[in-house]
Amino acid sequence: PIQQILGLLLSITDISSSTSLIDVCCSSTILTLLKKAEDGSLAKKSRSQDEKIRLSKICMRLVKSLKDTSKEESLHNYVFRVLEFVVDSWEKLQEENKIKVAQEQSIYINKLTPIQQEEEERKNEVRQLFPVTKEQDFGDLEGPDNLEDVGKPSEKPEEKESEKIALCIEDVEEICDIHRDIVHTSVQTPWFIGGRGANDSTFHSSLLNDRVDLFWKLLSGPGMRACDGSLSAEALPGLLVALSQPFDSIPSTAIVHENDPDASDFYHDPNVEEATQCMSLLQAILSRVEELLAEWPDHPTLKLIKKIILRISGFSITSPLSRFLTGLELLLTRLHEWEENAHDGVSLSRHAASLTNQIIAWRRLELTAWKGALMSRKKKVATGARRWWFHLYSLCISFLRGDAQDSSTDELVKALENFMETSSLGEFSTRLQLLLTFHCHCLILPQSENQRKLTHIFWNIHRFYEQFSQQVSAKISEQGAPIEKKLKEYVKIARWNDINYWAVKAAVEKTHNTVHKHIKDYEKMLLEPANCAMTKLTSGPLRLKLPNINFMNYLTQFKPLESYEDRSEEDLENHLVRLEALLRRCKRNCKEIITSCSYPSLLKTLNIHLQEWKEVGELICQFEIDPNVPQEKKRAAAKVLLQRKRRAVAELLRTLSQLGLSYRSGLHMYEVTNTSFALLPPLDIKVGIQQLSSRQCDQDLVTSWRGADEQFLCSVAQYAQLKRSLEHSHKDLGPITIEKLKGFTAYLTQMARETKESLCQNVMDMYSLRCQLYQISQVSDENLQGVNSTVLKTNQDDVLGEIENLTFTLKQFSCVLNACPERSQFIDSKELQTVFCTSINNSMVNAYKHDDQWDQAMSKIDTLIRSASKLKDDINKSQRHRLFTQKVNPLLSDSVDTIVLENQLGTFLKSHSMLKTTVVDLQKMIESLDQISMVP
Repeated sequence: PIQQILGLLLSITDISSSTSLIDVCCSSTILTLLKKAEDGSLAKKSRSQDEKIRLSKICMRLVKSLKDTSKEESLHNYVFRVLEFVVDSWEKLQEENKIKVAQEQSIYINKLTPIQQEEEERKNEVRQLFPVTKEQDFGDLEGPDNLEDVGKPSEKPEEKESEKIALCIEDVEEICDIHRDIVHTSVQTPWFIGGRGANDSTFHSSLLNDRVDLFWKLLSGPGMRACDGSLSAEALPGLLVALSQPFDSIPSTAIVHENDPDASDFYHDPNVEEATQCMSLLQAILSRVEELLAEWPDHPTLKLIKKIILRISGFSITSPLSRFLTGLELLLTRLHEWEENAHDGVSLSRHAASLTNQIIAWRRLELTAWKGALMSRKKKVATGARRWWFHLYSLCISFLRGDAQDSSTDELVKALENFMETSSLGEFSTRLQLLLTFHCHCLILPQSENQRKLTHIFWNIHRFYEQFSQQVSAKISEQGAPIEKKLKEYVKIARWNDINYWAVKAAVEKTHNTVHKHIKDYEKMLLEPANCAMTKLTSGPLRLKLPNINFMNYLTQFKPLESYEDRSEEDLENHLVRLEALLRRCKRNCKEIITSCSYPSLLKTLNIHLQEWKEVGELICQFEIDPNVPQEKKRAAAKVLLQRKRRAVAELLRTLSQLGLSYRSGLHMYEVTNTSFALLPPLDIKVGIQQLSSRQCDQDLVTSWRGADEQFLCSVAQYAQLKRSLEHSHKDLGPITIEKLKGFTAYLTQMARETKESLCQNVMDMYSLRCQLYQISQVSDENLQGVNSTVLKTNQDDVLGEIENLTFTLKQFSCVLNACPERSQFIDSKELQTVFCTSINNSMVNAYKHDDQWDQAMSKIDTLIRSASKLKDDINKSQRHRLFTQKVNPLLSDSVDTIVLENQLGTFLKSHSMLKTTVVDLQKMIESLDQISMVP
């Protein structure tokens, strides 16, 4: 029923009700209701596509508000449905745009010369960079600026299809950002831990605004007749929160730019703090103008001044300052017209002077903002890479629906490599982040062989190109520094001390072209290919930092609690009787294995050889021939250098052969594509160890792992470079030497891949073993007293669900209490405004923000939320090893659940006690608000 939907939109809901709302927004029922509502309304009809986008954003934000709850995994199907719709909509819009462009090109003949066309494009870019909204905002109030413009049609931009598409793109990109937040916070694996940001409340401003709009649309149609009075009480919380918002919703970009002023854009980004300052000034001018209009009601200049002030006051508070500035300058012009004929008694000079000071202050702020113009353009270029989100999503879907043969796998890897290789410098970081986002997206997909391959491919490609991030950043800094210096010097020269408004305005307009030139140069640099920064890659120091192994860190200090010496022969057949002797034997064997292990010495020997080869290579590369010596000596020196190179290569090949490598076997592997590394399983020992109970030997593992993955990925990149180099003949290397180089490098590369794959499997087995050992060490005595582990786990899941529900609803109730007005807002009011019946004599209902009653209620809610959150963390901590085992080896997770851990049982009892206490506290709070339900 429609009343149930309306109630869900604005009421305080629990997790189950929010899930129901998501289901409703994903259904066709609500679209039918919206169409019926529009048919019965006189309001402007909206497109069905727009409503679907709005519903998609509501669904995604609701899913985001439910992350980190037990319902999170069940909501992923809604995410997939919404994303598929968004991708389909994007593809349709792209097709429509292509058709439109093709039609325009078929009938449009460009009559401009190349120079004229370039100049026209430059002017358009300047207008886009420094937009002037005078025509759009005040065109109906202003005539032409000069006689030449008389009779010319208005230059209002036509509503092109591309602009319609741009609006849709903004909505779609917002969904993409929410998708990134959802998948990143949903992931915790043995090799990657996503961010755990705070959950958005269901009364979050952006989400609430869309829900309120949807509520009124549904209510404005025939649906109102199907609702009764109970809807008022259900919708009251959401309406109170919505009415408490004094201004338009401030976009997240405004908040970001407040923290980072250098990234703000004076012409496109909002500046709420500055914009609010001019409102009092406009109100003062309006009050004086209305006094003058009472004396001269038909004066055209006064009427026009009033219209301009009202027009400016109607701007959204999140409009850029440049839009307000245009209105203030127009208003100042009209004030000067009035002053030309006004005597002292009706003068507006004082107000004109204040307005002039405000305009000059903003013009100076505009000049200061030019320093951040380059950073703003850098962020704009980086943001433009988000259009590739759809391309990557399509690759995922097509691969999942295919048969995942070797050919399709190679095509996917090459497509992702091409995706990164063709990136520009400015887009590189964003494209890299997209790869990580889709790795996380693949992790929440239903498990399958294709899903597993996708997960490995996205992770390895991301890690491979991540090693070039520093080089790309350094390239941007190196090439951008001269442009930044020129712009800062120019801004410093252009700074003025003139207080004359007209001089300030002329100076600003004169510098627009120069600033645009610097920004254009910077953008051109950002659009250069990123692969120019991927040519020089060093693997860092080859000196290995090996841990000093102390075998005592690997031997348990456990001692049996009982002695089994005096036992019968029948008892001796039981292995538990021999536990102490077996333990001593195991410790002795472990000590012998660790102390006699030859790996450390082998690694040290290998490290010595690596250092020698590296030093020889550096000496050869640093060898220079003196250009001042005679030609004969130059030839002799060149011959010596060539002999050294050949001798070094021969010595290296001979050493590799002595180590047991076969270049002939390697030649068979040489033709294998260099993309096989992308299918290796992900591994990061440091991240995995952090999720386990700590041991003394952990530091040895982390030290041994440090830099290993980077070295492997560097070898993959260098091997690819070597293969490209060996494709061509070399005059300094003979055919046999080239064959050996191909064979040995291919053999070494294959060995490295097999070693990493084996290492991954061994590490995962170690994780599983450690989890099980920890579980056994934490066994509770209750296991011997008939406690059913299955029942305990079920009850614990139920308690966790109730705690999540409690936290979820209390956060919403906290938002409602924050909507309570302050008493200071009604100081000048003779009658207090309230939505409740004045006959209610209840301290909580009649409370104001920051009153004692309000403070007590907020303190109690905050305490309950903190307690519930801590208990949830304790429950998750008690299940940490079980959940970790499930991710490492799902087959072992059931066997681990057959035992009851002591901390698990204690946490359950503590949670149960906390919930009982919370019921009492909530009941008291309900009683304090009970009289609201008696409002007629």
